[in-house]
Amino acid sequence: MKKVYRILLPLLLLFCAAAEAEEGAEPFPLRTQFPEVKVISLEALQEQYEDVVIVDSRTRFEYETIHINKAVRVPASSKSFLKLLERYVPDYDSKVVFYCNGVTCSKSYRAAALATRAGYTDAYSFDAGIFAWATANPRFTTLLGKSPMVLEQLISEQHFAAHTIDFETFRKRASEPDAIVIDVRDAAQRRNSDGTRNDLPGMPSLDRTQRLVLYMDLLKRKLERREYIGKQLLIFDATGKQVKWLEYSLKKYGYDHYAFLKGGVYSVTEVVHR
Repeated sequence: MKKVYRILLPLLLLFCAAAEAEEGAEPFPLRTQFPEVKVISLEALQEQYEDVVIVDSRTRFEYETIHINKAVRVPASSKSFLKLLERYVPDYDSKVVFYCNGVTCSKSYRAAALATRAGYTDAYSFDAGIFAWATANPRFTTLLGKSPMVLEQLISEQHFAAHTIDFETFRKRASEPDAIVIDVRDAAQRRNSDGTRNDLPGMPSLDRTQRLVLYMDLLKRKLERREYIGKQLLIFDATGKQVKWLEYSLKKYGYDHYAFLKGGVYSVTEVVHR
């Protein structure tokens, strides 16, 4: 693992610099919102890879697109979270590391917090996220069902950025006749901790055929059936991270008229569900 890390360190530093510039001056902006959660660095996780339980706290769609090789999947939003976690990690003193999509993704923090409150004594968030891991450790990453992952198969930041738009542009395009707005957040991400809705403000009034709420797995099946070919797809998530994996399906099934909300709902409301 250390040899792989040394070889790929320049690539990783380039990615981290780009990610920090995108997120702002604070490289881990959610840590202050989850002060009770312990975190683990990329280097520490690489060194302890064989000795810890790694848990992917994302959706099935995201996991099947890309995941750390030895990771089990226990989605943070599942009502059966603790029951599932106990199935994979029966020893409450095991070291458990949760991860999701990166520094503005709250799922790994939420999962680690839930586990800690339930009595797990050594739960951590790997908040650098899956892309940082994959970039540094392709040998220990599965992309689209294949491992080792081929780095060149990752959609570049430049390609992804070309399909992201700011909120004002997103809102204006939503009024166009061929537009379909798709919310791919999970149920927990659509509610604030006080129960109020966490949604995009000032969006135009759209009928049910133009404003859809679809979990990623269902949207993938609809894309595969090419239900939205010829439409302008405007897609948003919680923080602009989940949609990155959706782009693999959009490309695979022949969609080219789509855009993602840059930074997701968080970039507009700055509210993170706990």
